[in-house]
Amino acid sequence: MRVDYHHIPEENALIEQITGEVTLEGLIAMKKEEQERNYLNSSVRILSVFLDAKILLSVGDIKALGKWQTENNQRQKGGQTALLATEPVAIALNLFYSRETKSIRRMEVFSTYTAALKWLELDVEILSKHWKGFLSLA
Repeated sequence: MRVDYHHIPEENALIEQITGEVTLEGLIAMKKEEQERNYLNSSVRILSVFLDAKILLSVGDIKALGKWQTENNQRQKGGQTALLATEPVAIALNLFYSRETKSIRRMEVFSTYTAALKWLELDVEILSKHWKGFLSLA
């Protein structure tokens, strides 16, 4: 699993562009790295892009990730995450995951950048300055 980060401080936003095979260990490592880089806070808006990822998570993995987030990732309590995915498994697992972490963040699944960015209330022009190639995706 590879994660490319696009941190946009003036929007209090973080874009996680995730590719490859997504595992529980990979997602926990991603969250730990975000903590170390000090990307997470109580109002951070996260766009998690899983469009080019293969989800290898079981329901047990999702429960474990939700538990880890609740126990180890309180500094982002109150924020919101838009998950961008078209893979049916990713959408189904995210629906379960959002129940597991509802005490920490609001989370919704989207199939288009436009809908995800609107829900997060992110400015496309500011994103495009920090994320080269963004306009070609949106």
